[in-house]
Amino acid sequence: MKSFIFLIPILGLSVFAFTDSALSNSPNSWILSDDQRRAFLHYYSPIILKRSDENKIKGKTRGHDWITNFNFDQDGDFSNNRKNWEKEKVKFIAGKDHENWNIQPTLYTAVIEFMKNGEKSLILLYHVYHAMQGCQKLEQVICKNEDIHDWERMEVRINHVTDQGPGHGENVGYSVLTAHSKHTGRLGGHPDLHYLDNMETPQTIEGKHLFIWQAKWRGSTGPRKGELRFVEDGLHEFLDGTAKVDVSGHDNKPFHYIFVDQDAKDAAAFWNAKRINADNASDLASGRDDDDIIKTRKTKRITYELQDLADVFPTHWVHANGQGTNINWAGSTVQIELTEPIQSSITGNAIDIPAGLQAFHPLSLDDGDKGKRSGYPKKHWFWGTYFWGNEGKWTSDAYRNRGEVWNQHDYFAHEGSEHLRSKPSPEEEAGEWLPEGWHKAENGGFDGRWVQLFSE
Repeated sequence: MKSFIFLIPILGLSVFAFTDSALSNSPNSWILSDDQRRAFLHYYSPIILKRSDENKIKGKTRGHDWITNFNFDQDGDFSNNRKNWEKEKVKFIAGKDHENWNIQPTLYTAVIEFMKNGEKSLILLYHVYHAMQGCQKLEQVICKNEDIHDWERMEVRINHVTDQGPGHGENVGYSVLTAHSKHTGRLGGHPDLHYLDNMETPQTIEGKHLFIWQAKWRGSTGPRKGELRFVEDGLHEFLDGTAKVDVSGHDNKPFHYIFVDQDAKDAAAFWNAKRINADNASDLASGRDDDDIIKTRKTKRITYELQDLADVFPTHWVHANGQGTNINWAGSTVQIELTEPIQSSITGNAIDIPAGLQAFHPLSLDDGDKGKRSGYPKKHWFWGTYFWGNEGKWTSDAYRNRGEVWNQHDYFAHEGSEHLRSKPSPEEEAGEWLPEGWHKAENGGFDGRWVQLFSE
């Protein structure tokens, strides 16, 4: 097994060696149950305050700012998601067609669980999906060219985890939101971190649900294209007043939707949030202009569900739709050495990928044409290769350093530290590559990026 050595200039150019014995193989190693892993994901699931831009004439953009899922139209084909969302959703909302659609807002998740020096830490990943993104070219003043797939993500590190499950002595190490190429980080206890929890409400709330503001689906300036921001106001500042909050980097931004985890029962009940279906879709579509100011009690409250990143990743396989065929993804392949097989049936057809060296397409297809949106194999956060609290990523460098073959369980675990330089290097990133075997139960680990915890 390897030792991993990093130079940390922010600590006086000291040399730190992170060895296997420090991170795993401890006699005190233990693992959570799947029920406990799900419980952590629900306990820390975010509340999303979403701004909308849905007032185009004749209701053509109603519901455009709904969060949704990859297979909302139930046809197993992701390449037509933009077209169906843009052109066909209006029929679903009007009750005229597509009763079989399942527009269920979804956050795709994973738990990364590992031991270090006898203590348990978790990294929780939450990936927010939309079927389309507006105004891809920043120089456009009027958004005309929509793009397929928009996805935003939140990452939470939890330290000092116990075997009693969430709410039993653990603490938030940090939270990270990715807005385009910047990975805004906040250490636990930062004043920008506001939660729906027992500190904020007179009633019992199970969990700590971070308030996150999300931008509208289109735009060429300011917060745009679904980016996420920390909410700098507490619940008491907007609950009984105007649906407008200060967000990280900006002041006074309105919101028109509140999305909440359906299985965070106390939080869902607090907001009286509803699941979207064919009968209530019209009532739950905002239809508001992005600059409309409304009362918080007038916002649309909608539930989302948690599903697995592991459902979607297999769809990138070069043989996902038959030998040498993939209808959802394209581009030069990313090579991954799978030490365990993976599978998915998210598209309605079983995808079973055996262990061994496998190739995955990284770019989206948009209705049969080659796309430019990066899928999971090239997402920096999937491998942990981003700069915490800064712009940019070092995914390509890490991939090249591995001989252009990822190991299935490669992951860089951040510890959360701001950089002193505006353009840092990977060697300055506070954290470590988790060592070989970290994910094994006997070492106290679990790599949820490849494992289904939720039923599809």
